[in-house]
Amino acid sequence: MSIDLNGSSQYLERDEAPVTAYPFSISMWVDCDALADTMTAMYIGDKDTNPGWWMLRTTAADYGEFVAYPDGGSVRTATTTTQLSVDTWHNLVVIASSATSRSIYLDGAGVGSSIDAATPLLADRISIGRAGKLTPADYFNGQVAEAAIANAAWNAAAIANAASGLYPDELPDVVAAWHFNDNTDLSDLIGAYDLTAFGTPANGGSHPTMHSGADGLSIPIVMSIYAQQ
Repeated sequence: MSIDLNGSSQYLERDEAPVTAYPFSISMWVDCDALADTMTAMYIGDKDTNPGWWMLRTTAADYGEFVAYPDGGSVRTATTTTQLSVDTWHNLVVIASSATSRSIYLDGAGVGSSIDAATPLLADRISIGRAGKLTPADYFNGQVAEAAIANAAWNAAAIANAASGLYPDELPDVVAAWHFNDNTDLSDLIGAYDLTAFGTPANGGSHPTMHSGADGLSIPIVMSIYAQQ
């Protein structure tokens, strides 16, 4: 299972942000019920203003976007070059290296980037399923699962591992991670950023296929043992 959000009133939230400055990275699995509107998968930003945030979202044109909107500045957007499909699990990865280097990947490819300067300040909220700013908006319609936030810019190997379905807490430099196996599974796997559900989200009917890093080592280890006999 996963967590199924209705696109209008259901979301997960905590008034504390796992990261507040560059560099950082995000991985999240989403399965959209519809792609007719802009929908927020993850928001990290100021809860008391309308600017001052980073946002991972999907667009009405079926693309993934990572948007930075600093206080007193302009919206800066990185957009994937490939599109999502409805009723399909997709992995979105953000690499926010600096104020002038932000990229977003769809399923390990389709990378889009932004080099326009943007440094949101005073992030004090993380939201899953809505833009949790002063005037909330852009609720997510679909299923969410397996999210991670790291306090470093991942390299190509980490991006590929995220897209392959490596469990989020096994990705490098992670400071917060969640399985979202059902609507009660809101505990941070790292320990500090448990979330609260609002609007009574439902259980999703499916889950992305995930694996542990140890899974990829098991076969080579067995083969090496037999090769020595």
